[in-house]
Parts: sequence; structure tokens; C-alpha cells
Amino acid sequence: MHVILKLHGVIVGHADLTVRDAVLGLWRGPFRPGLGWELIEPVFDLKSEIAPGAAERFEQARNALRFELTTNDGTALALDGLDIGTERRGEQTVPVELFVRFTRADV
Repeated sequence: MHVILKLHGVIVGHADLTVRDAVLGLWRGPFRPGLGWELIEPVFDLKSEIAPGAAERFEQARNALRFELTTNDGTALALDGLDIGTERRGEQTVPVELFVRFTRADV
């Protein structure tokens, strides 16, 4: 399922959720950043910090973001959780995968 991730109407990225883990209740798939990625990149940079409290700061910052997830036709999808898997490449954090837990299990 192709989805579009937005933050306050700005496209942060796109993903093709191709893998469903019924046990964990998660969907995941490759994530391609959009022009709005730079708006949230500092939050996901916190994931790679080793400093004390960085994990808690990341969780708080990510949970404060009001992500919107829609299908290609604009249908809004209700979320219970969302994360973006990243990799560190030199000084840059690169998003690689989107993880989503939907409110309804039948999505």
C-alpha cells in the first residue's frame, strides 16, 4: 500500500508498506523522503545520539509531531504509532524505512 506522510500539510515522504507483521501489528516498507524531511530530520537525528536522556528526548519529540498518513487518493489513515528507521552515513541521517501501527487492524 502506497502512503504519503505529511506534517501540517507538508509532504515529509512516501512509503510503500509492503510487509505486514501480524504478531506485532505493524506495517513497514521503504521510505523515500520528500521536501519536508528537513523539518523533522533533527528529531530523528536524536535516535543516533548516545548522550544520557537522548532516547527519551527522541520519544517525546517524535510523539509531539502530528503526522498525517494518507493513501494516494487522499484517504486519511488513523495511526496508533509511527517510526522512521534511519541510518547514519557520515554526518548525515538517512531515512530508509517507515514503520506504522494502524488504529484498525483491518487496514
